[in-house]
Amino acid sequence: MSGADYTIRLSRDEDVPAIAAIYRHHVLHGVASFEEVPPEQDEIARRRGEIVGRGLPYLVAERAGRVVGYCYAGLFRPRVAYRFTVEEVARRSGQSACMSG
Repeated sequence: MSGADYTIRLSRDEDVPAIAAIYRHHVLHGVASFEEVPPEQDEIARRRGEIVGRGLPYLVAERAGRVVGYCYAGLFRPRVAYRFTVEEVARRSGQSACMSG
């Protein structure tokens, strides 16, 4: 899927450093992550692996070969009543458009 100046695609293992950098910025300068210390790249890779391993989407927005945003769907709650409910998370870098639509 393509936007005006970006492409949305499935994330890959090699995207983890960029995803971690974007998330790090949001942890340090935002108020929505509920984390006080940015997780290391290996933790971001582990979290991504859990989501992808469940068959849920983990996408990136790419502009000029650079990851500028990401989004994923994760389980909303672990209780069985929520088994068909997912939560969408989206982050972006700079002024880039992300994956809403």
